[in-house]
Amino acid sequence: MFTSAFYCDVTRGILPPGRSLRASVTYSPTVVDTVSVEYLSLKYNGSINNPQLTLKGKCIGPSVSLLP
Repeated sequence: MFTSAFYCDVTRGILPPGRSLRASVTYSPTVVDTVSVEYLSLKYNGSINNPQLTLKGKCIGPSVSLLP
């Protein structure tokens, strides 16, 4: 089963001309030593091309050393 490592707090909405909207994207990987790549599409009425934002994240595990 696929679960996203990224979460965006905005999934849809109406944005009037000349206004802005702030969205937060959170990266929460569940497996260390992995790279995640996903795409966030921006869709709007009357558009021929919908721009995409590339989301990339790299999860690096903790550094561990054992002493005798």
